[in-house]
Amino acid sequence: MQLLHSSIVIAALAAAQHIPKYGSQQKQRSSAAGFARHTGTTRKEHEMAYVAVSNISVMDRVRAALAELNDRAARAKVYRTTVQELNNLSGRELADLGIHRAEIKRIAYEAAYTN
Repeated sequence: MQLLHSSIVIAALAAAQHIPKYGSQQKQRSSAAGFARHTGTTRKEHEMAYVAVSNISVMDRVRAALAELNDRAARAKVYRTTVQELNNLSGRELADLGIHRAEIKRIAYEAAYTN
């Protein structure tokens, strides 16, 4: 039964890849209707999702990409700074903090990326 269920899921995922992203409205509607029949959802859900995604302007995408780059750079800086500061501590100071030297990278990763 597990094999049968997994093959159905794979078929549904494969069908999602065949929805055209560009073309006339009529083609988009018929593709969304076919996909809706295949996945058991309504055609309106797919049309609304398509419209919501297609209304994003190029400038919005550029702003989002720049914001993502800034966020990544800030997190990388926090990671590097934390590693550098913990590496500068002596073994005794690390022991006072309850940190082993092997844990420095993990602690820095948690400080930067798991907020």
